[in-house]
Amino acid sequence: MKKLKEKASSIFKTKFGKGKALHFLGHDLSEYPASNSEYIKVNKAKWEEYYQCLRKQNESLGSSLSATPEAVLGFEGHNIKLMCKMCISPQERHKTDAILWEWAPQEAKKFQPIDLTEHVVISPEDKTLHLYNLQMDQTGQYICRLGESLTAPYFLTVLNVSDTELNEVHTPEAPLGPYPAVSDMIEEYGLILDTEWSAWSVCSNCGKIGRKHKLGYCTIFSKEYREFISAASNSTVDEAEFTSRVTSVDLELFTVFKYGIPCKSHILPTAIKNLPQVKSRNNEVMVGYCKVECPKEGVFEILDKEGKVIEKANNSAGIYSLMQELPPLEPDVERILIYAVKGKPIVLACPG
Repeated sequence: MKKLKEKASSIFKTKFGKGKALHFLGHDLSEYPASNSEYIKVNKAKWEEYYQCLRKQNESLGSSLSATPEAVLGFEGHNIKLMCKMCISPQERHKTDAILWEWAPQEAKKFQPIDLTEHVVISPEDKTLHLYNLQMDQTGQYICRLGESLTAPYFLTVLNVSDTELNEVHTPEAPLGPYPAVSDMIEEYGLILDTEWSAWSVCSNCGKIGRKHKLGYCTIFSKEYREFISAASNSTVDEAEFTSRVTSVDLELFTVFKYGIPCKSHILPTAIKNLPQVKSRNNEVMVGYCKVECPKEGVFEILDKEGKVIEKANNSAGIYSLMQELPPLEPDVERILIYAVKGKPIVLACPG
């Protein structure tokens, strides 16, 4: 019987992961904590996290009782990550390896599995999809799937940097402008123009003043949509003139995309893109100053029996002791030869 248990434990640890917190049948010990107070606490925290996830999903459904898709924007050569917003109970944690990402290119009619490459990576911990070195042909729809369960889709639009006008702005605290564009209201259609900001980049220097930046995406939100539709339906505006501008069908899109739609998104109706306020509002890049401490030097020390230092090696300077393991060799620098037409723009993207 003992050998049978050991064999079962070995098989399930190979399948579900290794660690002392696994029962010999393969499940996490905290799933059935019995009277163990520590496991009871862990089990309670896991279930509370699961219920919190369900509550957030339920709140996002709104009156339409539908999951909220997201329209996101990325620049060619940049990186983006898409979260898998799927609530998984503690009893089903072992199924996370079965979570898949699928996508449909812009003109495609059905989804297909995503091919993983050095630039397309799925995080093993939370199944977040990381897209590095974005390309224009990655524009499309992305979903996270577990069996028959699907998350709300992402609609990703990848823009060519050279074809996109970016206004450089300074932080509101800066003594001199230009400053970020303020929120703007398109009263006629009940739309709000605003800017959604990315996180700050890392500081360009350490130990001295450096620069940091973040991107601001022009985004359109709906305000009092139902009131506008009610008023528009009673309007005497000529039907041909109305449809050549913005229709109720165009505006209905914003009841689905509650988080707004980027002004440059491929799913934004052309009539809305051509509104003067939208056409004249560019994306922005905010530049600010920063100062961060430099990493502490890694010094390897060898002590004698009395605790006295008998040897030091400054690893930060590339110096290592014979008593320590050498770090792995840095990979060779990859070189790519690119031909360009004189006088024409070109984009050089970091292949990392």
